[in-house]
Amino acid sequence: MSEFTDVLKTIEFEEDVKPFSVHPRSSFGYLLRQASRRLDRAVSRSLNAFELTVSQYHLLRELWQKQGMTVRDLACAVNIAEPSTLKSINLMQERGLVVVRIDAADRRKRLVFLTAKGARLKKPVLAEVERISHLAYADAARDDMLAAVRVFNAIERRLKKPLGRLSVALGESS
Repeated sequence: MSEFTDVLKTIEFEEDVKPFSVHPRSSFGYLLRQASRRLDRAVSRSLNAFELTVSQYHLLRELWQKQGMTVRDLACAVNIAEPSTLKSINLMQERGLVVVRIDAADRRKRLVFLTAKGARLKKPVLAEVERISHLAYADAARDDMLAAVRVFNAIERRLKKPLGRLSVALGESS
């Protein structure tokens, strides 16, 4: 059995919830997506006060941890396509939140740095997203959240590996 299957066994589902079901309300993947989209919408509404999108927030979060990342590294870190990442970075640059510099060692690379304005957003934006997170997770027990994290990590690890026929369809090598 896979690690993912082992993790799923540790979670108590509703009687009819399965990893996949043609019935959306009893499909683990569907329910995960629904919860994720609702959380994204709540975070998005709260970020409106800062004139930020959820994608921009995730990019800023990475830059608050490590500046000078390439556009490609940022795209990989936040799991957004590189062209979309570049578009978000360009909009953030227009707003004066970031600057993009050409890497002196490799002129093909574009490095992204926070401006003072972008750095000043860290405390109020994180406080607001933390507030939304506490509201969203208020009814979730810590043990349930830890189990969910194990499941999310197992899904991530598995989906980073070749998946047989799906890998061929996605252009991945086995």
